[in-house]
Amino acid sequence: MEGVTGRLLFGNMIATGQSSVIAIGFFIGAVVMALGGFGEVFLGVRAEGVELENIAKPLTAADAEQQRAGRAPAGPARQEARTAPRTLGAHEREAMRLRERAEEEQSRAAEHRATALQLQADATVAARDDDRIHAEPPSPS
Repeated sequence: MEGVTGRLLFGNMIATGQSSVIAIGFFIGAVVMALGGFGEVFLGVRAEGVELENIAKPLTAADAEQQRAGRAPAGPARQEARTAPRTLGAHEREAMRLRERAEEEQSRAAEHRATALQLQADATVAARDDDRIHAEPPSPS
């Protein structure tokens, strides 16, 4: 139900103005989402915190390797089978751990820079206000 078909179907359901028909549309959407969830559970790969290139080789790189070897690029099905996810070795896990640590350190450094800039801005505003107070002549009473 993608593209024009989904819009046409659900648009017509909404156009009826009947809440029961609109509810059916919501149920259809829920079933499609549930099917997608089941598909992910059975066909999905663990990819949290892993760069895409470590999960599957980019198609352009695979095509270039095949052309260097004198073969025609494989079809999508053969490509997916050949680039199936592999388990990470000790060096790769250590590299990922170090990369995550570096990202955390960069995040902390950015927070420190932001705090320093905020303090500098506050001090500048306070100094300007202080100068303004001392520059004003006393008001006659």
